[in-house]
Amino acid sequence: MNELFVGLRRAAVAAYRRLPGRPLEGSLIRIDRWVKHRLAGQHATVTRNGLVWELDLDQLIDRHIYLEGEFEHGTASALAALARPGATVLDIGANIGAHCLPLARRVGPDGRVFAFEPTEWAHKKLTRNLALNPELRNVRTERLALSDEDANSATYAFQSQYAAEDASHAEKGTVGFARLDTYLERAGISRVDLIKLDVDGFETKILRGGAAMLKRDRPTMIIEVSDYWQKRAGDSFDALYALLDGYAFFELDTVTPIASLPDRIRALADRDAVNVVCRAG
Repeated sequence: MNELFVGLRRAAVAAYRRLPGRPLEGSLIRIDRWVKHRLAGQHATVTRNGLVWELDLDQLIDRHIYLEGEFEHGTASALAALARPGATVLDIGANIGAHCLPLARRVGPDGRVFAFEPTEWAHKKLTRNLALNPELRNVRTERLALSDEDANSATYAFQSQYAAEDASHAEKGTVGFARLDTYLERAGISRVDLIKLDVDGFETKILRGGAAMLKRDRPTMIIEVSDYWQKRAGDSFDALYALLDGYAFFELDTVTPIASLPDRIRALADRDAVNVVCRAG
């Protein structure tokens, strides 16, 4: 019966995306609330778009994979368009693997995906989902927090579970921290082609710790950007923007240029963020 609900919900989403002005948004929200209630407390192992997933349907990311076959449609589509066979890709903030697994399939056996997830809960789910897809041998997972300083072990408080959109709590613990440049040197990675970076405001610290790589490789990136979340992590959008000097910015359709990224960010509501494509000019 649940698969029938999945089909109906997918049809509703597809119709919603095709309509100009999105007049059915309220109806879709009501459908989602009903489906969320219907799926509450359930776990499922399912195949979506040729990949096997073990999902907790109380979790937001899991539920999107279950219902739509993917998480963050725009980001997933952009990554599919940008990832080339044979590429070396970094998925920073991999969580349960929603983008990592499709990326691994996209870059193929000659490519590599390095998936960074510091929280114990999400890293365990990431490794489980990879184990369910043994053909994906080109993924290396790291339970590691990337930052602008190296530390063998330090405390963290990062959110990884999104069971309720406004009521989740950060996981606390200890984990290794490393500058991205330090990690790449130790791992013998001489070139990075593509980066997906979504870490709730810590993007600036991570890129600061990867400054040498940015200068050397000029990788294409999809980055979550928000002045609110950057400041919450102790940085700012201005600091991030300075690190991206020489980059051009695009919407997730990968073709529509963003004339002024600062204006785009200033237009966001306080807690909002936007994923943007960054390409070296």
